[in-house]
Amino acid sequence: MDIVVQLKRIRLKNYVVVGIARIKEDHLSSSLGSPCAGFLDRVELLLCYDKHPLSIHCEGETFLSRWPPNQFEGNVISVGPHEANRLSVLVRAFHEESGHAVSREHVEAIRQLCADSTLGQAWLLAVGDRDVGYALAYLRHSIDHGGRISVLDDLWVTVSRRGQGLGARLLKAVCEDLRAVGARAVLLEVDPANQVAISLYSRFGFTHTGTAFYVKGLSAS
Repeated sequence: MDIVVQLKRIRLKNYVVVGIARIKEDHLSSSLGSPCAGFLDRVELLLCYDKHPLSIHCEGETFLSRWPPNQFEGNVISVGPHEANRLSVLVRAFHEESGHAVSREHVEAIRQLCADSTLGQAWLLAVGDRDVGYALAYLRHSIDHGGRISVLDDLWVTVSRRGQGLGARLLKAVCEDLRAVGARAVLLEVDPANQVAISLYSRFGFTHTGTAFYVKGLSAS
């Protein structure tokens, strides 16, 4: 026999659960203990589409929907070779905003990063069906930190989507993924005049080291 439970609208990570979910009784007893007692409260804590075993027993994906596009949380996607073109579009948008052109060498470097996880990692931030931001990080070895660290090269959200918490959503996902691949620290560069970015990084525990960052370009031999 099936048990039908009315689920009120609740937010769970990247999804909103709405409507009625029909879950078979035998899965309720094995997954939640008691089939009925406290069921709604437990579902609010546990049921997340594609993230909890209960979701596979729901009849119809229409009962579980992504957050609407106007919600603060976006969907963060780890980029592979197939997403390189989408990433390049966002990198061009960021460079145009800052008055810099994207060369063929830049595009090739993007493709290399997307294809080789030993170099680092890239992420896309999407709201609905639109890409609205991205992040790039590369990996290196550090004696000072006792192993692998990461340098966050870019973290950008399109102008129309700023101030909605999306940058924090993206940064949180980036830090979690880098921790998962064994990075012991994340380094980044920020414009001292960009107080919004500095505030965001500070909230996530980044601290100013007091050192200056110098660059010397090396021409190909």
